[in-house]
Amino acid sequence: MSEVRKSWERIDRWFQTNLDQDDYWVASGASKSEIDEAEREFTCGFPPGLRESYSIHNGCKYSRMLYDGYYLMPLQEIVREARRKAEIPEKNWPKAPPHSSGSKNSCGDVEL
Repeated sequence: MSEVRKSWERIDRWFQTNLDQDDYWVASGASKSEIDEAEREFTCGFPPGLRESYSIHNGCKYSRMLYDGYYLMPLQEIVREARRKAEIPEKNWPKAPPHSSGSKNSCGDVEL
């Protein structure tokens, strides 16, 4: 079993133990075709761990925070944000938050 799957199993177990079923807000996994379609929107391929992670859980159901202001964006939202950002001249992009790498192409920054 991969480290990504082991990690998600630990996270899922914690949620199931500590939250009511109605509060379990992590979405089910994306299909291979949904991941492939999202990946085509970018000029880089998704790392295998990211592909696997999205096949297990495709983001959060309701933009709820996962930890310290972070949440797991569904693939469709990532694509929508990338398209929106592509329409804005780079000089007008908001500054990256202090906890971000600030990379223009963050596909390779993801480590799972």
